[in-house]
Amino acid sequence: MPRFRVLRNQQLVCVAGIKARHVLSVHITSVDVLDPGPKVRRTLELRAGGLNSDTGQHLNFANVDLTVGDSIEVKVLDDGTSDEPKMVETMKSTEENARGSLEGFRERRVKLLEELRFTDENIKGYEEMLGLSEGKNGTETATKLDPSKRQAERKTSSKKTATKKVPAESRSPRRSD
Repeated sequence: MPRFRVLRNQQLVCVAGIKARHVLSVHITSVDVLDPGPKVRRTLELRAGGLNSDTGQHLNFANVDLTVGDSIEVKVLDDGTSDEPKMVETMKSTEENARGSLEGFRERRVKLLEELRFTDENIKGYEEMLGLSEGKNGTETATKLDPSKRQAERKTSSKKTATKKVPAESRSPRRSD
């Protein structure tokens, strides 16, 4: 089975190899992103690892932070000895994965419901502050928020208002100058 010898600045990082059916890789990764929120994440790293397909184990031979200017050399070697992995993680069964996912979804659902309750309280507070009340079909709130609807409502209400005729005898007498 092939192995990878990895050097950083002419110094041995690892010799990665798996004596079974496998996936074996060496990656150099640069990340410069914003994580959710304003948190910046910047990394430059080298990883060597793989999967032992016979046992389902994930193997990690190296995880090294790099700096600009580092020289990386990867040489593909024939079958032979390799380093012991620094970390071995056994894959969970499908049922264990499903149970973990279900638990995660339930926890997320609880958090989302709490967030929705908080959001509803905020909406209610802002509506009260603005003097908005939800009509039977939501039109009162929409009318109060949308200026064009307010203007149309004023025109409609002014047409509906009847002019009161005051009898002549009850009017104030006009002054004649």
